[in-house]
Amino acid sequence: MNNLTVRWMFDSLFREYGVDLVLQGHEHNYARMTNKTDDGKMTTPLYLVSHASPKEYRLWISDRYDRYGTNHRFYQTVNVEGDTLRMRAFLENDSLYDDVSLIKTKAGIEVIDGAKNIPEILDIPWLTGKKAKAYEQKVTEWRKRHSSVQ
Repeated sequence: MNNLTVRWMFDSLFREYGVDLVLQGHEHNYARMTNKTDDGKMTTPLYLVSHASPKEYRLWISDRYDRYGTNHRFYQTVNVEGDTLRMRAFLENDSLYDDVSLIKTKAGIEVIDGAKNIPEILDIPWLTGKKAKAYEQKVTEWRKRHSSVQ
């Protein structure tokens, strides 16, 4: 979910104090969002919502997000070496699902999306009928917009 209240309350503080990564849970889907500069370049903080529950909700797609995942359990590793923070997300079968590096340079923070070639999983098999068709249409539209940005 978008959790506008939390972002409204904390995003300016995260930016002011240089927070790079915000980890969140309990949304029953996977979502990654980076802030964007005025020219569309990814920057921090990077927001990550993940879950490991068998319970799932329908995904509400927003262009603010960089990557989504549904119908699986996810776990993350976060490694910091020198000026680089690397977050990787894995599926329950240990296969890599997401990979983002945040590199601090003299010019600022460089965000490298290492998951561009990893297919997103956006299927919701329990959703049926008109709701399933509407969801599939939104996924198709989002993928078209998202692929033109990358």
